[in-house]
Amino acid sequence: METKDKRMEEYIPSGGVEVKAPMGKRRLWIVFCFVLLIMSLMLFDYIWGESKYSTGGVGGLFLMCATYISFQFLLLYFFTGRDIRALRFRIGWGITGLLLKKPMLLKYYRVMLVLPATVLGVLPSIHGLCTGNPTCYAVGLVLFYAGAMGDFIYLWKLRHFSGEDMIVDGEEPYSAIVFKGTYINSDKM
Repeated sequence: METKDKRMEEYIPSGGVEVKAPMGKRRLWIVFCFVLLIMSLMLFDYIWGESKYSTGGVGGLFLMCATYISFQFLLLYFFTGRDIRALRFRIGWGITGLLLKKPMLLKYYRVMLVLPATVLGVLPSIHGLCTGNPTCYAVGLVLFYAGAMGDFIYLWKLRHFSGEDMIVDGEEPYSAIVFKGTYINSDKM
């Protein structure tokens, strides 16, 4: 145990501002996005005259979650300078995914929050809507709404900080410590 604490002290400097995303608002956004999901599926039915409710399944949802986590891992792995020790995997009720143990520039963290939703959610939805593929459309919507809603709320909380500030994930879901750029020297990290 002492070794783990010593390693954590190497990564995390003292000082910083703690940021937490409120989960009450997240529940409201989930309900809003569920309604938006139903409305967009009805729009797809109206445009293409085809039902998409029979597509997918539980196996497809697990595959989508694995794809999302894999994409997040690759982004964080390359943004931390290929240091796998700077990442930790967490499975819990509020969050499933990777968390940072080592400070990273906030501009890269913002890219990590937005890019999976864009690549795995928006692009397949647009492709599915334009080509009339209900499976691709539904997969894109599910990944965008369900997978990225917490990321967007978290991104909204981090909007006031500079891109040159450093961030480390906290112990609770959607919480972090942001270090102002003047507190630490990013060249040493």
